[in-house]
Amino acid sequence: MRPAIWGLIGLLALTPMVALADTMYLTDSLPLSWIAAAIGVCLIAGFLLGMWWADYRSRQRHGGIRIY
Repeated sequence: MRPAIWGLIGLLALTPMVALADTMYLTDSLPLSWIAAAIGVCLIAGFLLGMWWADYRSRQRHGGIRIY
């Protein structure tokens, strides 16, 4: 391969790292407590939605009767 192509390949390989380095400042833009609260809300909502979905599918399978 020609040296110019190697340079292009190297540039393409470094592009994600450069883009990541440019966005590193975003990690400090929100307080850690907000991030922790959002994670907690998502975990609780996901758990409750999963319980509802399992109940819904179970009732569909068994003709509306809750079998536990």
